[in-house]
Amino acid sequence: QLVNEAHARVDGLIRETDRMMRARQTSDLLVRSESPLNPTLWSGAITDLVTSFRDLGAEVVVAARADAARGALIRKLPAALIYFGLAYFLILRARKWLTSQRFAAGAIAENSLAAFGFSIGQLSASLIGLLALTFAIAALDLQGVRSSSVVSSLPSAGAIIIIGTWLAAQFFPIAPLFGPLGYAEDTRQKARRASVALAWVTGLWQPLAVLFESGGSSHANNAVLTLPVIIVLGVLLFRLGRLLQSPPADDLPDEVFQQGRIRLITGQL
Repeated sequence: QLVNEAHARVDGLIRETDRMMRARQTSDLLVRSESPLNPTLWSGAITDLVTSFRDLGAEVVVAARADAARGALIRKLPAALIYFGLAYFLILRARKWLTSQRFAAGAIAENSLAAFGFSIGQLSASLIGLLALTFAIAALDLQGVRSSSVVSSLPSAGAIIIIGTWLAAQFFPIAPLFGPLGYAEDTRQKARRASVALAWVTGLWQPLAVLFESGGSSHANNAVLTLPVIIVLGVLLFRLGRLLQSPPADDLPDEVFQQGRIRLITGQL
């Protein structure tokens, strides 16, 4: 009964925190803050950044020490380690194994159903591994009010990274594949790197933004911390757009790709 009451109180705190964050996001849209280019704001933003990470670590340490004192941490570790091991296998090892099997089986032809099946298997293994990682963190149950909000954003952040990386591999694959756009190997390599970087920056920013908002940073400090991310994303998108305007490869097998207006317009967008 006490456990259920404690869980209900924690759930209520999380819901209230989420409600306050949504209300704050709404008010942020109606408030004009100072320019993030103002150097006088940078020191305060950096202080908020350091404080947010310090407070997050303190929450986890306090929860871990409390569980260790009660002996609860030892009871939680076996299940958490199993989930962590499963996540490691599915996200890293299984993906590499499926890649090696894909090429070993000769399923490397363009538009091959077998190749697409291997690709879907890689994506599915990674997403299931992400789910196992979420279960591992939940099994440890070391979150406080702030860290709970950050942990709740990890599945969506991980999904953005995994799906973005998978899409980059589909549209800009490693040789001998040409992909649906038929770019040369050098263009595909550069576009693949830019796409993967876009996925990682977008995904990692999700929990970081939640962390800053839950820490009570001012509008101006949030703008300062967001500016570098916007600049990086803008540079990566510009780079990817320029690469999309590149002509197709000259040695395409049995297929002809025209650069055309659609390719140019997509790159410019």
